[in-house]
Amino acid sequence: MVIGRDAHASLLTGLVHSGARPVWAIPRTHPRHGLPLGLTAAEVGRVLDGHPRARAVVITSPGFATTCAEIPEIIAVARARG
Repeated sequence: MVIGRDAHASLLTGLVHSGARPVWAIPRTHPRHGLPLGLTAAEVGRVLDGHPRARAVVITSPGFATTCAEIPEIIAVARARG
């Protein structure tokens, strides 16, 4: 399961209870403020390439800083990898 490192705490608690093993995708960050800007399709693709047995991509978007991941592009990347 690929999960954005900016995921909500409730999702992380669910991971602990389910025993799922996350593979972390790192969101972009604002260079000056350090706020997470959301996941990119390139980052999700990089993680999926390194973990081809992953069967889900979970994204929290919009995030805490009200920024959004590249949802349509991430969907295309995930579908292309099955």
